[in-house]
Amino acid sequence: MQTFQYPNLVSGTDEWTDWCTPEVGKENSGFTIACISLPRPIAQDDVVCVSVDFEFDKLDLTGDEAIVHPQGAVDGSWHYFNPFVHAIKIARRDLFSSRPGVLDGETEVVNTFRVDSYSYATEPDSWVQSPVGHSVFEFGMRADHCGGGRLRARRLMVTLNGDGVPHAWAPASGEVWP
Repeated sequence: MQTFQYPNLVSGTDEWTDWCTPEVGKENSGFTIACISLPRPIAQDDVVCVSVDFEFDKLDLTGDEAIVHPQGAVDGSWHYFNPFVHAIKIARRDLFSSRPGVLDGETEVVNTFRVDSYSYATEPDSWVQSPVGHSVFEFGMRADHCGGGRLRARRLMVTLNGDGVPHAWAPASGEVWP
């Protein structure tokens, strides 16, 4: 059996997801790509490394307030900061900003993020509480005010405290190399 220097913490993402077709003009039209279940709760100073392939098929984001971006709950709550989503979002601000145009084709997005490099709210029920102590992170996409088109993803690769951005997709523990 082949071993990998950078073990993927997410299984079942080698193949493309089904196409997601956001509802035209709707706010918060989204889908979940995968659930990231860490082997232990995330800690202060942990470094998360994330890569994912996206494919866009004429996703029209030319309208007012049109945007697409990664999102995901933390242990089932939207009140916590999700470092895996944030790493991808800040890696490609050109894609995940207001009105980026019509997106078409494939792109790989990769980034590394250190958990302590963000200012978290401390009040209960605030919207950006620290992810420290949490271990289940959803990873998905959201489109607002889309004018048509669709998107999908594959090869989500997540590592924890590796030496930086993953070098290439690898299967998760128990998966067979394709």
